[in-house]
Amino acid sequence: MDIADGPRSGLDADTVDGMQANALIAAAQDEVRTPIDIVPVTISTPGSYYLTGNLTVASAGVTGIAVAADDVTIDLMGFSLIGPGRGAGGLGTGIAMIGRHNVTIKNGTVREFAFIGIYETDANNGQGHRVVNVRAMNNFHGIYLKGRGHLIKDCTAGGNANFGLYAEEGSTVIGNTAYNNEDDGISAGNGVMVTHNAAYGNWGNGIDPADNNLVMGNTAYLNISGNIDVTGCPSCTLLFNHAP
Repeated sequence: MDIADGPRSGLDADTVDGMQANALIAAAQDEVRTPIDIVPVTISTPGSYYLTGNLTVASAGVTGIAVAADDVTIDLMGFSLIGPGRGAGGLGTGIAMIGRHNVTIKNGTVREFAFIGIYETDANNGQGHRVVNVRAMNNFHGIYLKGRGHLIKDCTAGGNANFGLYAEEGSTVIGNTAYNNEDDGISAGNGVMVTHNAAYGNWGNGIDPADNNLVMGNTAYLNISGNIDVTGCPSCTLLFNHAP
């Protein structure tokens, strides 16, 4: 490289290649991220996907985004995936995985689905999902992850007709808020860490752990059936919870 073309040469990189720097960045991002601009849709290839705006599933019993591949990231980008209404009938689901591994769903809202907002259906094979910063509102279930080793973090589940949040074996449920759900706010399988969540005004239990859970630093208040139900977890460890 000619030293005259280097730093302090006075050349403008934006004019040398004919592209603005921000356009190059956007192009690079577009190469590795696939837009979702219509639903229903099936994702069959690993990779990163993002919503381009609010999307509505108009028909009852339809899954908005079916994930049929492992190692997928879906960024809702602050937008909403909207179902036809909680009373629409059928098994309509916002985002569904069937025995998938390593699916991340983040940064937006999934609401008004007649079955489940976000669902892993397979208790034997579903593994390692991450649901982060998602609002699951006014579905039948909010977020319901069968399988093992999941993370539900910084999510809000409100106004769902059954569970707000549920994760099975070996998962972590941390920093979430569950309120005004018509069954348990937060429920867990065996060996789950349930920490620093808030559960308020749910019709069932605020927090309903299973066996060998670590239940620590949670606040549960004014839940109708009980704030933290320890009857199903004789080997639970409960520390520093506020559950009067």
